[in-house]
Amino acid sequence: MNEIEEFHLQRMDKHISKVKKYLLEFTNSDLSKELNFSKRDAIELGNKHDQDKIEGDLFEQYKYISWLYKCKLAEVPCDIPYTEDMDKATTAHIRNNKHHPEYWDPNFTPQVVTDFNQRDSTKLKSRDGRKMPVAHIIEMCCDWKATSEERGNKAVDWAYKCLRDKRYIFTDNQWDLIYRILGIID
Repeated sequence: MNEIEEFHLQRMDKHISKVKKYLLEFTNSDLSKELNFSKRDAIELGNKHDQDKIEGDLFEQYKYISWLYKCKLAEVPCDIPYTEDMDKATTAHIRNNKHHPEYWDPNFTPQVVTDFNQRDSTKLKSRDGRKMPVAHIIEMCCDWKATSEERGNKAVDWAYKCLRDKRYIFTDNQWDLIYRILGIID
């Protein structure tokens, strides 16, 4: 196994562990009880979270995406170019995983991102998550929390940017729920 693959697998192991941790942490809240979100639900979602990034067709591209983020966070140059195949892998991931609003958007049209630094732009075309069930909103929030922790920022700041810039379309009740969940885990 080369250094890039090893880094990716370690990074994903940490990320998935954090998502599982926040899912379980959330089940201790009154809101979890109000929503009938159980430890069993948390375990089931946690065990499936991002598995396509560590096995199957997307592994090859995601190991390079992880390495690009490593370089970006360390503020060092990276000799790996961001490719169309990486962009396609990202589209495949978000279209096949229920914790992404894009999964629920029947009109989602992928936007080609050719610059790695634009991947996380909140200026991308709105994605409609209004059909997203509560359990997957909870998982999404736990994913945002784990990712924000890895990047040294706050998940609630990401949520605010997404709302402000209309990256995601959610109902007012869904946005309220997102902020309540993040208030518990962030």
